[in-house]
Amino acid sequence: MSITRYLLLSGLSLVLVLTGCGSTAFDREADGIVLHLQPVGTDAPRLLRLQVCTADIIRVLAAPGDSFSSRPNLVVARDHWDAVPWSVQERGDAVELSTDDLTVRVDTHSGSLSFFDSTGRALLRETEGGGKSLTPADVMGERTYHVRQVFESSDDEAFYGLGQHQNGVLNYKGKDVDLSPYNIIAANPFLVSSKNYGILWDNNSLTRFGDTRDYEPISSLTLLDSEGKRGGLTAEYFGRPDLRSPVTRRVEDRIEHRYTDVSDAYPEGFDANRGSVRWSGAVQAEESGIYKLRLYSSSFTRMWLDDDLVVDSWRQNWLPWTHNLQFPLNSGERKRVRIEWVPQGGFIGLGALPPDPSQNPQSLSLYSEVGDQIDYYFVRGDDLDQVIHGYREITGTAPMMPKWAMGLWQCRERYRTQDELLSVVREFRKRGLPLDNIVQDWFYWKEDQWGSHEFDESRYPDPVGMVKELHDRLNARIMISVWPKFYVGTRHFDEFEEKGWLYERNIEKGQRDWVGPGYVSTFYDPYSPDARALYWRQIAETLFPMGMDAWWMDATEPDIQSNLSGPETRLRMNPTAIGTAARYLNTYSLEQSRAVFEGQMRSDPDRRVVILTRSAWAGQQRYGAATWSGDTATRWEDLRNQIPAGLNFSVSGIPYWTNDIGGFAVEPRFTKPNREDLEEWRELMTRWFQFGAFCPLFRVHGQFPYREIYNVAPENHLEPSPPAKPPKSGKPSFRICV
Repeated sequence: MSITRYLLLSGLSLVLVLTGCGSTAFDREADGIVLHLQPVGTDAPRLLRLQVCTADIIRVLAAPGDSFSSRPNLVVARDHWDAVPWSVQERGDAVELSTDDLTVRVDTHSGSLSFFDSTGRALLRETEGGGKSLTPADVMGERTYHVRQVFESSDDEAFYGLGQHQNGVLNYKGKDVDLSPYNIIAANPFLVSSKNYGILWDNNSLTRFGDTRDYEPISSLTLLDSEGKRGGLTAEYFGRPDLRSPVTRRVEDRIEHRYTDVSDAYPEGFDANRGSVRWSGAVQAEESGIYKLRLYSSSFTRMWLDDDLVVDSWRQNWLPWTHNLQFPLNSGERKRVRIEWVPQGGFIGLGALPPDPSQNPQSLSLYSEVGDQIDYYFVRGDDLDQVIHGYREITGTAPMMPKWAMGLWQCRERYRTQDELLSVVREFRKRGLPLDNIVQDWFYWKEDQWGSHEFDESRYPDPVGMVKELHDRLNARIMISVWPKFYVGTRHFDEFEEKGWLYERNIEKGQRDWVGPGYVSTFYDPYSPDARALYWRQIAETLFPMGMDAWWMDATEPDIQSNLSGPETRLRMNPTAIGTAARYLNTYSLEQSRAVFEGQMRSDPDRRVVILTRSAWAGQQRYGAATWSGDTATRWEDLRNQIPAGLNFSVSGIPYWTNDIGGFAVEPRFTKPNREDLEEWRELMTRWFQFGAFCPLFRVHGQFPYREIYNVAPENHLEPSPPAKPPKSGKPSFRICV
C-alpha cells in the first residue's frame, strides 16, 4: 500500500495535489472530503464538499468562494450523523469516495460527480463539465447567486415526487415544474428516480425542475393574425358570454390580464363581467425546436392548437391556474392557435418560450433563484421505500396520527352555527354512518374579529358545551380552522404589532378582504421563535382549553392577498425575521406548522398533534402536519389531476395527504342545478368518494351542494324533485383563500 493511500485510510488530515492537466486539491475531514477546484468560468464553483451521512446518503455542497455557508437550516432535522465506514482513493484523473453501499467519483479536471452503487452500476452523473453553476445576482436587494445543477439522464428513467402539482403529470421526465407556493400547489424539493435514488435539493427559494427560463409574453414569438398577417393574434370582443354581439376587433401581440396589480387594459366598451373573447391566428417558427406555451386562466376557457382541443377548463375567478403546452416546429412552420374565454371578471394570460438548445428536456435539471451554494443530498436505496426512508432520515420522521384520524372527516364550507354542526353529527349517528371527525371551517368568529380565535356567541352560544357533547355523547372529534391572519385593531393583532412581528405592506396598501364591507388585515411572521410562541399562546388561551382535537391551518402559502403578481406577492411577506421573502419563499407553512406543533407539545406533551395545512415543504412531516390539495374545482379533470398529485406528494416523503372529496368550488350550473346537472354532480361526487377512501386521510369538504353523504344522495334522489337551492346568506358564496 502506498504511503498516500495509507494516510488517507487512516483518517489523518492530509492535503494532496493531484497530478493531471487540471490540478485539484482536497482535504480529508472526519465525515468526508473537501476539494479545491480550478473553476472554468465565472459561474463555476471553487469549493466542493462530499459529506458521508450514512452508507446510503451523501451530501454535496459546491460553493463559489473559499468557504461554505453557515446559515441556519430550516429543512434538515439533524446536525450530527453517526460515523460509518468510508474510504477515499485516487483512480487516475478521479478521486473516489466509497461507503459499503455507494461510491461517488469526482473528475479532478472538471469537478463533475458520478454516483455508483456497490456493484459499480452507474446511478447518476453530472453533465460534461460538471453541470454546476452559481451565477451572481441581486434579488430583493440581496447579493446572492442563482444556483443550478444539471445531471444526465437515460431515456428509460422516470422522475417522481417534487410534492403535489395540478397538471395531471405523474412522470416528470421531460416536463417543467415550478416549486413555489400557491393554493392547490404543495411543493417539496425531493425528487425520486425509477433507478432507486433520490435527490433532496436543499434550497428554500423559487425552484425549478426542467427549463430554468421565465415565461415571456407571446410577443416573443412570431405571431400571425387570422388572415395570416404578422404582428399578433386577432382578438374579437363580444358583449355576451356566447361569443355573440361583437364589440370590437383588433390585433394583439399580448394576452396579459393575469393579476389585480398588473394587467393590460381591455378595449373601450368591453365589459369583462358580461362578455367573451376569442383570440385566433398562428405561431410561426423562426428556428426549429420545441415551443412552449403556458395558458393561465380562470372561468371558462377553451384552447385549440390546429384542430386539437387542448384546454377545456373552468376555474373559480379567485384561483386561476396554468396549462402547460409544448410542441415541435420546424423553421418556417406554423401552428394555428385559438382561445375562447368567458371571463366573468376573471384572469387570463398566455406566456411563451422559444426553443433553447441549452435546455435539454431529458436531463435532470434543478435551479433555485437564491442560494449561497449548491446544496443537495443524494439518497440511494434498494427500492423506493428505502429512498423515502432516506428522506426522513434527513428531514425528520412523521409522528403517528391518532387512530381516530384514520376515519372519516366531514366538513363543508362552512357550518354557520353550533346547532348546524351538532345536527350533522347527530344525523350521522342516527343513520348509523361512521364518522370520526367534524370540522369547523372559517368564520365562526364575529365578522370583524378575524384572528381572535373566539366564537361569535350569537351563533355559538356554548362552544365548550358543543365540544363536550361531541366528545362525550356523540363519540366524535373536532378540528378547528385557525389562520395566520389578523384584522387590524383586534387584540391579537395589537400584540403582534407591538413586537414588530407582522408583515406591514398589506396594511400600507389598505388591502381589504372579501368579508362584509371588507377589512384590512395581514399575516404574522412565523420565522421569529418568539412570534411562533405568541401565536400558540393566543390559541392556548382560547381554543385549546375547550378540548379542540386538531388544527386546520389555512392559507399557509401564505396567501395574504390572492391574484397578485409574483413580485408584489413577495413584497407582501417581506422581510422575514431571518431574511428576504425570496430566500425563504417556500417555507412559510413549515414554520407555521412548527409553531403549533411545538406549542402544543409544550402545553400537553402526551397528546398527539394533528395539523391539516394547505401548503408544504420538506421536513413538514415532523410537525404532525398533513396537507390537502387546496381549493380544487368540482370537475372530472380536477378529480383526474388529484391522482398523480397525491401519488407524487406521498412519494416525496410526507405520508399524510388528502383532498376535498367532490372538489371545493363548483361551476355556476351546480349551484342551482337542473336534474341532469345534479345527477352529474352526484356521479362525480360518488367517484371522488371512492378515490378518497383510498387516500391516506379520508375527508369530505366543499361548497354547496352540501357534502354530507345523506345530502349527496337522499333515499328519493331518483325521484323527480325541484332543483336544490343554495342557502341564503349575506356573505358571498365564494372566498379568496380557503
